Amino acid sequence: LSTFINLTSAPGTDAQTVCAGVPLTEITYSVGGGLDPPTMTGLPSGVTTLFNGITLTIKGTPTVAGTYTYTATTSGSCAQATATGTITVNPLPVPVIAYTDNSGTTVNDGTICKGDPVTLTATPSSGMNYLWSSIGSTADHIDVSPGSTSLYSVTLTNSITNCSATISAPVTVNAIPAATITVTETSGTTNNDGIVCTGASVTLTGNPTTGMNYAWSAPLSATGNNQNIT
Repeated sequence: LSTFINLTSAPGTDAQTVCAGVPLTEITYSVGGGLDPPTMTGLPSGVTTLFNGITLTIKGTPTVAGTYTYTATTSGSCAQATATGTITVNPLPVPVIAYTDNSGTTVNDGTICKGDPVTLTATPSSGMNYLWSSIGSTADHIDVSPGSTSLYSVTLTNSITNCSATISAPVTVNAIPAATITVTETSGTTNNDGIVCTGASVTLTGNPTTGMNYAWSAPLSATGNNQNIT
């Protein structure tokens, strides 16, 4: 009984290149010389074999980058036949999004006040193609000023291997305080209308009255939510 192991899948499937996390094109061999499965060595993690007594199938999704040379050797008492192949697994990009902003209590944290701008920059900054899904930009960075908290996603594709990965980052938008001034005075014809007689006093109260810091502009140049002026 002769032994053999011959490639039956498309030519080149035994020397394929894929990105990590992407399924292989199945590799098949016709096997003769015994009912026991061939001995396999050298397959990458995530790739397995299936043998039905006639056909050896190599399939799966490789998870670790590298170049793998595999060997399939028939079993049995006769002289053994061997087939070899190569699976090259390219790594995925490892994208990061960085913020640039001068808004809020901490700069460059992606938390801004409504109406302020923020720049989102994707890295690596070279050897990649970029696609921001929300706005269609193909630059490595985008400048945005969202009116509410928003999530931005970018896909980086290696310009040589065509392997890609996507990352998302939120921009948190805090509302602007609804500032008002309450006038308190008893001068003139109507109380609390801000029209006073010369020399009379008036109290100006900045609202909201809690959770805020206050800075009155000239001529007061003062802090605190209540200001008494004459």
